[in-house]
Amino acid sequence: ECCAGEGVGGELGGWSRFTKTDEGMKTKVQQYVEGVGGIRLWGFSPSEDLSNMVDGSKDDVLNILSMMPGDICSFLMTIARRHTKKTQQINYYIVERQPEALARYILLLSIFFDDDLGPRECTEIFLEIYGNNMLRKQTSAFLHSKVEELIKFLTNGEGKLAEFVDITQMKFKERDAIEKVFKTWYENIECNMEEWREKRLRSYYEDRFDYRKNLIDWDYSMNVKDWAEIIHSKLFLWWRQEGIAYEIRDSKYPQPNRTMASYAEGKEKGHSKLKRGYWGDIVQSPYWSIGVHADEQR
Repeated sequence: ECCAGEGVGGELGGWSRFTKTDEGMKTKVQQYVEGVGGIRLWGFSPSEDLSNMVDGSKDDVLNILSMMPGDICSFLMTIARRHTKKTQQINYYIVERQPEALARYILLLSIFFDDDLGPRECTEIFLEIYGNNMLRKQTSAFLHSKVEELIKFLTNGEGKLAEFVDITQMKFKERDAIEKVFKTWYENIECNMEEWREKRLRSYYEDRFDYRKNLIDWDYSMNVKDWAEIIHSKLFLWWRQEGIAYEIRDSKYPQPNRTMASYAEGKEKGHSKLKRGYWGDIVQSPYWSIGVHADEQR
């Protein structure tokens, strides 16, 4: 058996969590935690075949526990690599505290195993929903059409996902919370993703907001290039500024990615309050989990 956790956890603690120091600036730690957000949408390390953590296991069943990974990609890599190894049953357990994260896991799995999608279309939709704040019209319509299917799986155990995803260990209130998240993905539900993300950027950069392009270039040169030169500087800059990580040809992205909306607890005028917005990562990028490593190094 093995247990895995991915990246940096931590709770956002709300949209008014950080106060300025005596010098009037946030500390580096405060700024980093604010930048990565409180809702994990992707991992901050390359995906791994987690079965490799158990060398030489002769057990018929391999149990893997992933604690609040914030990402489904290591699970996908683990099952995708099974064909290269001896046949072994894998029980993969995921523990998450955020219903928004669990809802995204279920959605991304349903896309991954959707037999009605061709390989190219499946890849494009998966990456778009996984890493882009804004979506193409057809992808937004696809997401809208998926909601009823996901609700039926969650409430009645219907659909293809029921063949290999077991949710019987979840409490009914946890299922209800995920169902509420699914229902926020309908196209008629208001979602001001561009406005929410700009507010996060302005809060993160503060009075340096107008010079953010230079700061992003510096971050790329000092913190990204040496670790993952395969991440192109222009793509990194585009994602940091606009939230588009995966460009699908010359498409336009007029619709918000509602799967990235969530609630964070904070204080307003001294009172605790939940506020809906974009509370995910604005500094690391989705590229680390899928995009920096390949079987064939070229």
